[in-house]
Amino acid sequence: MSTPSTGSFPRRVARRLVRTPRRLLASRTLWPIVFTVRNVWCSRSLSPFTATELCGLQVGPMQPSHLGEIELLYRDMTEGEKLNRTLRLLLKMLGRRLCLTAVDPKSGRVVAMGIYYFNERDRIERSVHAGYSMVSPDFRGCGIGTALRRRALEHFQQSGLQGMSSRITLSNVASWKVAQRNGFVVRDHYYDQAMQEQRAYLWCDLSQHAPPETPLHDPPPAT
Repeated sequence: MSTPSTGSFPRRVARRLVRTPRRLLASRTLWPIVFTVRNVWCSRSLSPFTATELCGLQVGPMQPSHLGEIELLYRDMTEGEKLNRTLRLLLKMLGRRLCLTAVDPKSGRVVAMGIYYFNERDRIERSVHAGYSMVSPDFRGCGIGTALRRRALEHFQQSGLQGMSSRITLSNVASWKVAQRNGFVVRDHYYDQAMQEQRAYLWCDLSQHAPPETPLHDPPPAT
């Protein structure tokens, strides 16, 4: 007589989808499903971001009313590119846990944001990926990008994650400075065929201590 498998059916299905082989991850049809299920699974123990004030801005978890403004900020920062459906769905489902926003108290609009999610490598290494970090041009230079990233690092460390990963184009000096100021180190360099850019895969270790306030370094030259 066979022994019944443990765990509920939805839980077993979720585990299998989260651990989908690489050849299936490459499928355009399955990727959005696998990505969404993985993020729901990996976020199950995360708490929502807590509200605070940084650089004179109201910083806290994404609210449902923020989605439209986040899309506008994303479009402005990416030369008209729209937020893809998968990421939009993720924000609707898990925005309070995976998206940190900065709101200008005077205008009430979202002027900076950080969107985080879990890639397959993050699932394995118990880290979270810094997907998008955007600051409105009117609010650059006041340190809000660095402050948002540091706040996110503290939050995810308190949630028990071991690290935060990031991928940065070497020519993106602003993102490089934010990463360096928050203690990220380069793990790999590679050439992104789709973007036709030299990029770096970075990592910040959260397993031992809070992110160090490292001195600013210039980015390596793009080759």
